[in-house]
Amino acid sequence: MQLRENLITAELPEELIVYDPDSGKAHHLNPVATEVFKRCQVGLPLDEGQPTELALELIEQKGFFKQGQALAVGLSHGLRN
Repeated sequence: MQLRENLITAELPEELIVYDPDSGKAHHLNPVATEVFKRCQVGLPLDEGQPTELALELIEQKGFFKQGQALAVGLSHGLRN
C-alpha cells in the first residue's frame, strides 16, 4: 500500500506526527501505527496480527493512502503493501 507523497512527518521517540496539508490537521501515531506507517513508506512487508490490522485501519481512516489504495477489510492476514 502506498502512502500519499504530500504528508509531512516529524519523528518522536517511538512515535510519529503526521501533518496532512490537504486537511490542515496533524495526527499523532502510537508506536504500532508508527511502525506500520514507516513500513508502508518504504514498501516493507507488514507483520500479521490484530495490532497491525488496527493500525492499517487507522491510517486508512486518516486518508493517508494514495487514491485507490483503500484497505480491503479482512486481508486474511496476507497484509500487502
